[in-house]
Amino acid sequence: MIKKILYLTIICIFAHTLYSNSNNIIIPLKIKEKIKLDGILNEKVWGSADKISSFTQREPKNGEPSTERTEIAFCYDDEKLYIGVWCYDQNPTQIIRKGMRRDFENWRDDTFSLVLDPYNDKTSGYVFIINSNGARRDGILSKFGNGNYNWNGIWDTEAKLTNEGWFAEIEIPFSTLNFPEKEIQEWGINFKRDIRHKVEEVLWQGWNLNSNVTNLQNAGKIIFNEKISGNSILDIKPYGLIGGEHNRDNNNRILHKIGGDANMSIAQNLKLSLTVNTDFAQVESDELKVNLTRFSMYFPEKRDFFLESNNIFDFNLAEEGGSLFYSRRIGIINNQLVPIVAGAKLIGRIDNTAYGIISIQTDKFEENPSTNSSVLRLEQSIGEKLKIGGMFTSLINQSRKNFVYGADLNFTTNEFMGDKNLIIAGRFAQTNTSDKNNNHNNAISLGLVYPNNFIETGLIYTQIQNNFNAELGFVNRTNIKNLSYNLELRPRLNNGIVKNFYFQPISLNSYWTDETNQLESMSLRIVPFGISFSSGDFISININRKYDRLDQGFSITDGFDFGPGMYWFNNYSIEINTYGGRPLTSWLWAQFGKYYDADYLNLHGFWAYNFNANLNVNASYSLNKLTKNSNEFVDHKITTRIDYSFNPKLGSSLYAQYSDYYDEILINFRINWIPIVGSDLYFVVNQSFSRTNPKWTLENTTIISKFIWRFQVI
Repeated sequence: MIKKILYLTIICIFAHTLYSNSNNIIIPLKIKEKIKLDGILNEKVWGSADKISSFTQREPKNGEPSTERTEIAFCYDDEKLYIGVWCYDQNPTQIIRKGMRRDFENWRDDTFSLVLDPYNDKTSGYVFIINSNGARRDGILSKFGNGNYNWNGIWDTEAKLTNEGWFAEIEIPFSTLNFPEKEIQEWGINFKRDIRHKVEEVLWQGWNLNSNVTNLQNAGKIIFNEKISGNSILDIKPYGLIGGEHNRDNNNRILHKIGGDANMSIAQNLKLSLTVNTDFAQVESDELKVNLTRFSMYFPEKRDFFLESNNIFDFNLAEEGGSLFYSRRIGIINNQLVPIVAGAKLIGRIDNTAYGIISIQTDKFEENPSTNSSVLRLEQSIGEKLKIGGMFTSLINQSRKNFVYGADLNFTTNEFMGDKNLIIAGRFAQTNTSDKNNNHNNAISLGLVYPNNFIETGLIYTQIQNNFNAELGFVNRTNIKNLSYNLELRPRLNNGIVKNFYFQPISLNSYWTDETNQLESMSLRIVPFGISFSSGDFISININRKYDRLDQGFSITDGFDFGPGMYWFNNYSIEINTYGGRPLTSWLWAQFGKYYDADYLNLHGFWAYNFNANLNVNASYSLNKLTKNSNEFVDHKITTRIDYSFNPKLGSSLYAQYSDYYDEILINFRINWIPIVGSDLYFVVNQSFSRTNPKWTLENTTIISKFIWRFQVI
């Protein structure tokens, strides 16, 4: 009797395991026939492929089945992965479809998101997002679910809206992805549907409130039982640029340049990228930012060569200004472009070890000699939760050398106390510069973070010594000890009106001078009241207490200075976010109080209006006002953007920005045509105006055409 019970128990356990595995494993259908990418899904293969329809709500009713039926199917051939998407909807006229351009604002639309983790290491991967217009957005995922959405991969989609809902086909060449060299591929995979018009979010796996679709530790699996290829392809992307520039002093010039990038798969999991006469022509302007602090400002990277597979080079000593590698240090000096002669990047993986190498040679520029900038990164996975790594950067020219060495450790789990997330991280780095003192040149950081839905908290300690000098990095402050602690609470209500409350009892960020242990600066933030409504709207009130010790004063502008001294000051703010799914959405911010010994007022408003799927308009206004004695500093900044898309591959935009601080108006007009995915044609007009009281004067006009064409050589 006991043996029968034991056998029955074993059978039940085995059956349960088999059932569980079948609920999180996808076996795609291998096909030979071609799929026409049109969003109609009438090919026979879609009827033969297994469909997944088990979606569960993450929001608003966590754990309940989706209120709308969704089906997903997967097919593949030797070179491409195909995904069929059926998003049924009982009220298709309510489907929100605002975006059409590349890298559309997906937080405003009904969307479908796919996440792939080809190495199944739970910490790196890709995300692909589409809407019912066939608009595309993508990104590279790295540690802790962080994503770089400036990356543009080679893939395509088509979508159709019908009286049953919206449906789509997605085509992803395997050459777009990095994956191991194996006969049978086993990748991590997950997907979600945002039913924006119902404020509903549903996922296949990982619908726990402590998770999201980019948390790869909660992903399911997709298994390719037959060998796939596609990485043995040479991609060549030459470009040509021609145009002209006219300025007020009649120093006219013809602009012309040719160059290109090449990506070569040396082996299945080893990719070499080369760049010659690298293109740095801006087709979209950086935002004019007013800096009210004594520290440098961070601008995101937008250049394709540096964006490709850049997640491996992440090495952050601190959340604010502590990166060992900041690619905009290469080819840009004092906001001026420095010619890049040539460069190479090698990205690869051997078993559980990932590595990346970059080497760039810049040309002589003014008083700056020709310089080589190089980066080496190694990262070893130990199981699915632990990574250890190292990093080396060098900047070498004929007059000086700068080296940085670093090591890091990252442990992530979503099984702490059952189903909670926990992150443990450690960093160490050291610099060596030929013409500087190399004592007290170390940096260390230790962090413990508990990022969960109801309670989110974290404690991070960082020490950066006085002579730490990472010249290829972005390190705002040296000679500091930094301790930061954060606690956030989100008790849920879900009574039909309020989704959850939001409280931040404490957010503390404090700095001591490393050599003297004297308090240098401190910021204490408290949110006594915040509400997330079931409608998708949010409001919060914030209280800020700050301290800063200025050993040397600094100036914001001529005549408005902050002198040396110790400053304690308070300010208060209110934040209102309206739901992005409405035709008109907005974000409003008001802050007032003190800034050092000046009265401070900061207002910011952002409004976006959707006329239809083709036309979107947004505008923002911000005010920074400081008053001290009889002195006053005022900056008004206005930006506006008009996007008109004829279809997902042909669109135009007009972007304008004005700032009192710079006394300047910048206008950027752009037309972008994508004849085939991976190739682009741009027509760009950039103009700048300055004020010569009381008139505005045209300072500069630049008109360029740029053509980038992608060739594949097998």
